[in-house]
Amino acid sequence: MNFDTFTVVNFPPIDREVPNFVYILFAVTESTQIPFYVGQTSRLWGRLDDYYWAQFSASTDFRIGEAIRHLGTKAHRVVVKYKHSEEPRREEAEIIKGLLAEGFTLLNTLRGFDYRKSDESEERSRIQRFVEKLLSSPSV
Repeated sequence: MNFDTFTVVNFPPIDREVPNFVYILFAVTESTQIPFYVGQTSRLWGRLDDYYWAQFSASTDFRIGEAIRHLGTKAHRVVVKYKHSEEPRREEAEIIKGLLAEGFTLLNTLRGFDYRKSDESEERSRIQRFVEKLLSSPSV
C-alpha cells in the first residue's frame, strides 16, 4: 500500500512542533472543489467535531455545521484540507483574502448572530440561502 497522499500529524506533537493549523472546507462534486470556509485552530479534530454538532449557542459552529448539512442535501461532499502553521492567523487572513480576490464566496464573510436574540430557524434559512448563492456563483 502507498500512503503518500495522507497528511502526517505527530501525536502528541513533538515539543518543538507548532500544534496550530490552517484549514479550508470545500464542497466537492465530481468535477469541482468549492472552498467555502477558512479557519485556524490549535485543536483541528475538536474544531471539526464542533461543526458536526453545530450548537446554536456557538454562532460559528452553527453556521458552518448547517452549511455542511445543507450541502449534503445538495449531494455535495465536504472535505477539509489542512496544514501546520507557525502563524495561523496571518495565513488564515491571507488565504481568505486570496480566495475572495479569486471570486469565491466564503462563509467567513457571513455575519454571526447572538443566539440569545436570534431565531434558530431564521438563522438556518439565512445559511441555506448562503449555500444556494455559493453553489450558483460564477466561480463554481
